[in-house]
Parts: sequence; C-alpha cells; structure tokens
Amino acid sequence: MPGRASRARLRTAAVLAALPLLLTACSAGAHGSGAGGVRDAARTGGTPSGDAAPTTTTKRPATTEAPDPASAPVNVIEVVGSQWQWAFTYKEGPGQQIGAVHDAAASGDVPTLYLPQGQLVRLEMKSTDVIHSLYVPAFLLKLDLVPGRTNKFEFTPNVVGDYDGHCAELCGAGHHEMRVATKVVTPEEYRRHLTQLKAQARTEAAP
Repeated sequence: MPGRASRARLRTAAVLAALPLLLTACSAGAHGSGAGGVRDAARTGGTPSGDAAPTTTTKRPATTEAPDPASAPVNVIEVVGSQWQWAFTYKEGPGQQIGAVHDAAASGDVPTLYLPQGQLVRLEMKSTDVIHSLYVPAFLLKLDLVPGRTNKFEFTPNVVGDYDGHCAELCGAGHHEMRVATKVVTPEEYRRHLTQLKAQARTEAAP
C-alpha cells in the first residue's frame, strides 16, 4: 500500500494533468454569460448573452442635395446693442440675408423683440461700442454683446406672453435706460409683425 506522501503526489499529478481542460472550459463559459458577456455587449453595442432584447440600426437615406436655407426651421434675429438702445434685424430668405427686416425703437422708447412660439430661434448678438449683455430672467438667458465679435444663442420659446429684459452689463451713464420687452407670439402673428415692419420701411423710404 502506498504511503501518505505517495498518495499526495498522485493527487497533485492528477490535478496538474486535468488543469488545461479546466482552464479551457472556464474560458469558453466566460464568453457566454456573466461578466464576460457584459464586457462583450459593451464593446459591440449589443446586449449581453442570454438577454432577448434585439438591437436595431436606423440609417438616414443618403442625399446629394443641399438643404434649402429658405425652408430652414430656424428664425435668425440679429440683436445689436449700443449706448443705450437695442436694434433687431429679422433675417429672411436664402441664407437669412435677403429681405432682412430692421426694427429699432424711437429714442426713449422700450424696443420689443418678437419671437415665434414653438419655433427655433437663433440670436446673433453684436455691439457697436462697449460690452452690453442681454438678460431675460424668464428665459434664463444672459448673453454678452462684445465689440468686434458675434455671440450666438439658440432656443425655442414655448409659452406665449410678454417678458421683460434689460442690459446686465454696466455700459455707461444711460445703462439704467437700456431695457427690452420680449414678446412671444404665435407664428401667424410673428409673420404679420414682419409684414408690418416691411410696409413701414417702404413708407419711410418713399419720397
């Protein structure tokens, strides 16, 4: 009968002989479930093995046609600040350059910035002299107007109403007078306002 030491050597030899088979089985199982399956899903973008949720990929159809700027859903409005007044230019047409409508309040009046409800608006902010800042608290909007550069801000106004704003940057002796009224209107009323501005411009330009 073999001694205790001999039996121990025999068990060790058997374990060493079976070790390659055990490692192969463990490696194959890790790719099918457990942490290995989660890692595979994260790497390939699919779901871990064993989950039934399918993955789908949606591709947009390829096109070689350039989008028509005139039909773009964004409304571009240039906002110019100067001591101590605001002026607005509602850009229209291809590239939002043709048919631009200017609006500036008379001296001492509070200018009104019209915005279309439910449509994307891009404000292009400029200054002619010092740093100004358009601040409309209800919109959580505060954007600086810096001489020599154009700052842009995009948002979609959703609630019809009147909202007060003002310059939030100390810009000189008349800083306290630099207020602005913001009016969110329906798209139909917005278009009517631009039409009225065009008619007014033609009347003022007539000899």
